[in-house]
Amino acid sequence: MRKRSLVTGLVAAVATAVSWLTAPSASADTAADVKPLIVGGTQATEEYSFVASLQYSGEHFCGGSVIAPEWVLTAAHCVDGFRPAQIRLRIGSNDRTSGGELVQPDRFVVHPGWLGTSNDIALIKLAEPLQAEPVSLGSVTEVGTAGRLLGWGQITPQQGADAGSDLLKELDVTLVGPNNCRAGLIDPKTELCVGSTTAASGPCFGDSGGPMITKEGGAWRLIGVTSRLGGRSVRCADDPSIYTNAAAFSAWIAKSTGGAVKTTH
Repeated sequence: MRKRSLVTGLVAAVATAVSWLTAPSASADTAADVKPLIVGGTQATEEYSFVASLQYSGEHFCGGSVIAPEWVLTAAHCVDGFRPAQIRLRIGSNDRTSGGELVQPDRFVVHPGWLGTSNDIALIKLAEPLQAEPVSLGSVTEVGTAGRLLGWGQITPQQGADAGSDLLKELDVTLVGPNNCRAGLIDPKTELCVGSTTAASGPCFGDSGGPMITKEGGAWRLIGVTSRLGGRSVRCADDPSIYTNAAAFSAWIAKSTGGAVKTTH
């Protein structure tokens, strides 16, 4: 069964030193209460057609982004250990319980370099194409780049501390230097260190796999995939967080999707 650092609780997170940002219900074994808010975030100010809620037994556990009509990008640890038939995705609705499109996966394509920490990226091939408008991959990932996180993760930093809301949340953030994330936890070539523009805020349990987006040419572009906490604390929002750099994997994404994905490169 897949790694469950934040699935089985804080003790397991300390033991593995990897704090995934999946919801407590993110397990093929159990279905706990969903905790669907970003810590310090606000209710989404726009309709984000490309945002996906991954659900197991009707409970949200991870996020994702539609990057082509039949493809969703997420974190490898979100699908590791699951079979496609075990999950479904709600796409194109800010409410994870209703609206949008409800679809089944056909298969998962996990990056071949995924070994439990680095290369935390995966593709979900959908059983049928979507009506939702995909988001294109971005290319601007320099330190200081302003961005926005989207997700249904917890509102309080301790795992399981609140029941939250069903509505999508957003939080404005900035790319910071990799030295702001704990040494040894981040690969600057393929990962981003993300800091919030406000104190005590950031992604939390349930936000894994969801997008970090930035404006390029007046349009939202996808540059990051929520992966894990980036410091020594096992509480959310105490330190910057680590995101998989989507642009660093653009060639793999293009090849795996048969060139179906939009890019700005």
